[in-house]
Amino acid sequence: MSESETPPVSLIIPVLDDSPHSPWSIHTLLADLGDIPGEVILILNDPPNQGDLMVHTRVDHWCANSRNPGVARSWAMGMALATRETALILNADLRLDRNAVETIARALHDLPEAAVVGPEGALIDFSSQRTIRYLAQGVATEPTPVSAVSGFLFGLRLDRLRAYGIAFDTRYTPCFFEEMDLGLQVMRANLRCWVVPCEGYRHEWGVSGREPETELTFLGRRESLRSIRNRAEAHFKEKWAGIL
Repeated sequence: MSESETPPVSLIIPVLDDSPHSPWSIHTLLADLGDIPGEVILILNDPPNQGDLMVHTRVDHWCANSRNPGVARSWAMGMALATRETALILNADLRLDRNAVETIARALHDLPEAAVVGPEGALIDFSSQRTIRYLAQGVATEPTPVSAVSGFLFGLRLDRLRAYGIAFDTRYTPCFFEEMDLGLQVMRANLRCWVVPCEGYRHEWGVSGREPETELTFLGRRESLRSIRNRAEAHFKEKWAGIL
């Protein structure tokens, strides 16, 4: 594949609701994707209220879950439905243009040992789970290796992930620490996570910016963000104790 050629992509979008915390939703994102090539895959986590999305003309594949399975499971389901070797995972409340998709997709094939690529990410001290530097939109002026790529918009080389047995750990359900866990899996396989200069997207932070006592409903239970984060952190430390 030449550097100027954009590989075929699968666009994976978990959808829980109409993104009440954001001015945008799955409906505005699907409108953005109207002229962007790629198969669109929806993971519907509130199917009784999402029947219109099942018949949306821009949607190629979907699955409907009886209960909200959380982030890691939704990403894994999308990967299982993907028919392309290059996949982008998108938050449902993104605004996106064709340039952003093509930039990330090409970088996955052009950059050395690339397994995960996105427009934002962080250098992390994994032993303390402390962010040393966050590369927000516009900070990276050239492709930059990072410890982890932010999960609201990122691309995956599915062929490389499969070759090294890299997968999303569902024990982080419903959220938190998925990006760091993926970054460590990538590093262990001697592959790389990259942040690349990329315009053409807009995003507002959602769950991660809410109060710690906010409760989420998933898999038939309710739990506060504080409890979820503490549980995810404990699993992360136990899983990676030999490396940390």
